[in-house]
Amino acid sequence: MTSVDMLSYFPDEMVTATLQSGQAGSYVNGVWTPSFAAGVTISIIFPQPVSQEQLQQLPEGERAQNYVQTWTTADINVRDNTTDSDRIVYDGKTYLVYQAEDRLFSGNFKHLILREITADE
Repeated sequence: MTSVDMLSYFPDEMVTATLQSGQAGSYVNGVWTPSFAAGVTISIIFPQPVSQEQLQQLPEGERAQNYVQTWTTADINVRDNTTDSDRIVYDGKTYLVYQAEDRLFSGNFKHLILREITADE
């Protein structure tokens, strides 16, 4: 039995975005400076608002941030001990991958929660 790519059923909802893969960052004058690989083009479903239930699961101080959700078949990573979270650039905005839920077992895609990165970050 082969896995079906569920996102192939939504071709009209797919848009092009740029994935910047998180690399090992470093401290510069005591401030963490993330590092990212050059961007590659990926397809995502048009970013949509997160639900009230999804907002409630976020840490209290972060609920005022601009979060969106999307789906993709691209290989996406969140922060671990050695690298920063990936970033996705779409429609002139840059988003940090806050959460990536692997749904390869039920349709060969990942559900992403993205946080918009503001100019002062």
